[in-house]
Amino acid sequence: VVISFLGETNVLAIIATRFSRTRVVVNERSNLRVESIGGIWNILRWVLYRFATVVIANTKDSYLVLSRYVRRSNLRLIANPIFLPSHNPISQRSGRDKVIILTVSRCAREKGIDVLLNAIKYLLDQGVDKFALRIVGDGPCLSELMHLSASIGIDGMVEWCGKKNDVEEYYRDADIFVLASRYEGMPNVLLEAAAYRLPIVVTESSQAVRRFIKQNANGILVPIDAPEELGRALQTLLANPEKRKIFSEKEIGEVSKNSAEEILGEWKEALLGPR
Repeated sequence: VVISFLGETNVLAIIATRFSRTRVVVNERSNLRVESIGGIWNILRWVLYRFATVVIANTKDSYLVLSRYVRRSNLRLIANPIFLPSHNPISQRSGRDKVIILTVSRCAREKGIDVLLNAIKYLLDQGVDKFALRIVGDGPCLSELMHLSASIGIDGMVEWCGKKNDVEEYYRDADIFVLASRYEGMPNVLLEAAAYRLPIVVTESSQAVRRFIKQNANGILVPIDAPEELGRALQTLLANPEKRKIFSEKEIGEVSKNSAEEILGEWKEALLGPR
């Protein structure tokens, strides 16, 4: 069995195994309605994916796009699995003067961290400063984003935490989670934040996001590329501890269906075939 992730790698895996008896399982983890892997790679993806044993999408949007090129019998919709916290995740969020806003994200353009930094600038311009933004992640735009942070005068509000193998302590210590992506598939970090009962501010970056976050029920949805609206949503939660508490206490509902135990059986069937 060969299991492959990412568009170009998926194409190469199919080519490399085309005339063998190897079972090839390829995965698409992004939003295929908006993501491009570049001219010839896009063409090869649509031509060759039909030769994979199984093609897995993690969102309904991507599943529907793939269904134009891949037989339904070879196509699977399998959500991202997450490990749910084993202890009460909201017990330590109290008694602090400073609110911790957390984002866990690769530092790349599609993740919209530049939009988030400008939202932080908006908050400071409104006189809101009793908070800190923690950014967990690394990526190709990190130095550019750090320069942007300094140039707009918000360096003192931002903690650049870098890449971490285990982010549980950051989820447990945060008061608000924010994700400012321009587009997403099914972001694991959003599911993890919901599982840790964090109030969430997130852009309307995919249908999957709207499935898990309900407006003003367990989070706040804002348009993409709208730093002022993102800033206003954060300001609402910063100014209202009771609202944060209400969001945190909401049942995680749909998120629990993505527990690793729930998803494992679907992956076994995709990897090994029906038993």
